[in-house]
Amino acid sequence: AGFERVGIVTGYRRADGSPAGIESVGEPDLRVEIEELPGWSDDIRGVRKIVDLPAAARTLLDRIAAVTGVPVLAASVGPERSALAL
Repeated sequence: AGFERVGIVTGYRRADGSPAGIESVGEPDLRVEIEELPGWSDDIRGVRKIVDLPAAARTLLDRIAAVTGVPVLAASVGPERSALAL
């Protein structure tokens, strides 16, 4: 289990290059801006603390927080409802 690379959406742009907000999703010719980050190959299903995640996974969570302006307080690490890293 793992990911070689992980992409996150950091914004949207219209065909003319001007920035667009989430309300513009569905407009023709809207381009999604995706930032790729390194992935990880470690099995994280048993991890229950964010600090115990692989460095690349923590970097991903930090980047999500930076892009959204909202701290990441939990991350799903498996399909079970209880599979959370806090």
